[in-house]
Amino acid sequence: MKKDKLKSVVLKFSIVFFIVIALLTYFSKTINNMLLPKVKVVSVQTGVIDDTAGSNDMKTHYLLPVSSVDGAGNTGIVFVINKTENGDATVEEVSVDICNSDELYCEVTSDSLFGDSQVVYKTTKSIENGSSVYIEEETV
Repeated sequence: MKKDKLKSVVLKFSIVFFIVIALLTYFSKTINNMLLPKVKVVSVQTGVIDDTAGSNDMKTHYLLPVSSVDGAGNTGIVFVINKTENGDATVEEVSVDICNSDELYCEVTSDSLFGDSQVVYKTTKSIENGSSVYIEEETV
């Protein structure tokens, strides 16, 4: 009698255990995305803020939102999105030279930025080089 009751309890526990494992496996990507820093990104645009000075360098100038550039003086950093083959996103810290700025945009140059790059302009948590992130919103 006790053996039958023990087998019944073990069988019920095993079924519940495997159901819980199956549910956690099914929702693992969703749970992971909830724990990642949520970021908003914007596509890099080429251009200059004030063309009256006439730039003498041959570098490409990019316009980025002020909130995406972390720095003071003539140098700063931005976080560029790298997407992996399976669709996950990580950030790469890129150094930029700040040429000019106004209340909305910073004009920057960098050898590591390209026209199809996306930069982070807002995040819910602190991020660093190589961090995995969840892209909440993309702005062109």
